[in-house]
Amino acid sequence: MSPKAVRRALWVALAGSLVATPSAFARGPVFGGTTNGNHAIVLRTDAKAKKLKSAVIAWSADCHDGERLSDASEVFATAKAAGFLPRPGTSR
Repeated sequence: MSPKAVRRALWVALAGSLVATPSAFARGPVFGGTTNGNHAIVLRTDAKAKKLKSAVIAWSADCHDGERLSDASEVFATAKAAGFLPRPGTSR
């Protein structure tokens, strides 16, 4: 095999490995783990890990008929919005 063909094969292999691992291009730190109930949790932050950008939270529930319901959602941090304050002594 010629040196040119070897270089081309190496570049193709490198490009293929980068496509296969998109997490290599993740912006900012990504932290992941599991809860004590073995449910996944992933936090994505800004580049300095000072502000939360999003969180992926997985959960599951056992149903009374023996089935199991599982789901996961990504939630995004947003700017504070003005809300309302309930009157003292009122609850929902």
